[in-house]
Amino acid sequence: MNKLTYKQILNIQEKTTKKLINYINQFLGDSNPLDSIEFYYPDFDEQKTMIAFNVWISIDYRTDYNKTFIEHMLEEKSNQLSSLEKQILIERNKSYISLFEVINVQGEYIYLVDLLTRKKHTIWEPNIADTLKPSHLIFARIGNVINHKGFIGNISFLPSSVKDTFIEEVLLDYNYTRLKFGELSMDRYLKLYSINLYKIYTECVYDVMEADDITSILYDELEEFENYLQTQMSRQSIKKHITNLINLFEFYLIDEDITLYDLDQIDFNELLDEAIDDG
Repeated sequence: MNKLTYKQILNIQEKTTKKLINYINQFLGDSNPLDSIEFYYPDFDEQKTMIAFNVWISIDYRTDYNKTFIEHMLEEKSNQLSSLEKQILIERNKSYISLFEVINVQGEYIYLVDLLTRKKHTIWEPNIADTLKPSHLIFARIGNVINHKGFIGNISFLPSSVKDTFIEEVLLDYNYTRLKFGELSMDRYLKLYSINLYKIYTECVYDVMEADDITSILYDELEEFENYLQTQMSRQSIKKHITNLINLFEFYLIDEDITLYDLDQIDFNELLDEAIDDG
């Protein structure tokens, strides 16, 4: 098999994801037990929250048969999947959410350490490598994707000020869980109790917001900017700009204790140069 380009890999992943989501909808039918699930994720962006929920449901949620939807699909629909699609699903099913710290960035490759398992990873992510730099904290999943290792699903950033709090809360929950299941490894805990990590992550992000009294300011700023854009461009373009602002806020502004009104204080050329130099 010839080596696939990054774009080709993304296309195969997208098609596989659509097949998985369609299968889940068919599996659930009219009675949907997912509606009663209390899922935790910072609600700055409804679309991003929905993506995080769908990733969790499709990979970690276990049915009444104690199987993931991926396991069900591989058993029932294997003959309708290509070898690459099956490979993607098998590897995705192994993945778990964790907190990663960027160690280094070289070209299109990102070097990270899993702060909960202490495992080191080298991933290939051409689309985002030049935006990251050492010490950035990423709440995400990593796994094998056809012929390379990369992020699976969406990624989120954790403010460095709550790094220790997050790790401490996860370890407390892990050790409490081990009182019932003494042989539980950290890897297995992250896989089976991932919804606990989403809750801890969400609480840590909100703690930073409350400490800086910045949440309401962010919402006001976004609403004001969105109202302005409605007279200037299409709804699709507005959603793109709002999402970019939220990502910038989560990625950079929150740690600098500044809001969207303070964007004129940022030298974006210098910010991009720093990211490239660190890479």
